[in-house]
Amino acid sequence: MWVKWGAALLGATGAAAAAGACWWRWAGAGARAQRAAVNVLVTFDDSGFRCEQEIGAGGGGAGGACHHRYCCVHNLQRIVDFLDDARTCIDICVYIFSCDALAQAVKRAHDRGVVVRIITDFDMAYNNGSRICHFYEQGIKVKSKNSNNLMHHKFCIIDSPSRIGEIYSKNSNVTFMNYFLHKINQQHRGILVNGSLNWTNQAINGNWEHVLITSHLPIIKLFQSEFNEIWKTFKEFQPY
Repeated sequence: MWVKWGAALLGATGAAAAAGACWWRWAGAGARAQRAAVNVLVTFDDSGFRCEQEIGAGGGGAGGACHHRYCCVHNLQRIVDFLDDARTCIDICVYIFSCDALAQAVKRAHDRGVVVRIITDFDMAYNNGSRICHFYEQGIKVKSKNSNNLMHHKFCIIDSPSRIGEIYSKNSNVTFMNYFLHKINQQHRGILVNGSLNWTNQAINGNWEHVLITSHLPIIKLFQSEFNEIWKTFKEFQPY
């Protein structure tokens, strides 16, 4: 039945070849790209600078971790890895964003075609070390609100199924092949990164912080709805 549907979209000529190629990509990508379920609590403490010193001195173990139970270098890399694994979209809602390692991961995602949106506090966008103006210059969409109240959220949603569906629904040129790639993406588990952590070097290297990383879809849906509501009410960021 899907072959007939594809022929209607692409025309009878070459439909079989296109359908076969699409099926190969669908089956192969679906088999190797499904994310495993994730429910992880990552914590940071005041040993962060000692972690960097120990690893820098050659004391790091496998995976760039030191002997500390909650090595900040290792735990930061876990968040970076999820950003690097983003396939379609990243929505970030953080009070302040100045951590270079996370900023570079966001830029890499943007450069490979991932749709990135960022919500941040208006005043903190101009804080020393903030990466927000750099994101704006790179063409990443940023929104904020000039207010006496704080935009104090700290969460990130990666490859939310509902957001993927929204992106594809706005594309009037969705082809037969893209349709099946979209169905694959719908099967991928989204990821929520949420907790007390501001995306700053100080928070990662010296504060007591927690981050919950989960693929639990009902929770992801709630946070995606919150992000969408703020996105609708905030204005596009414009540097001074």
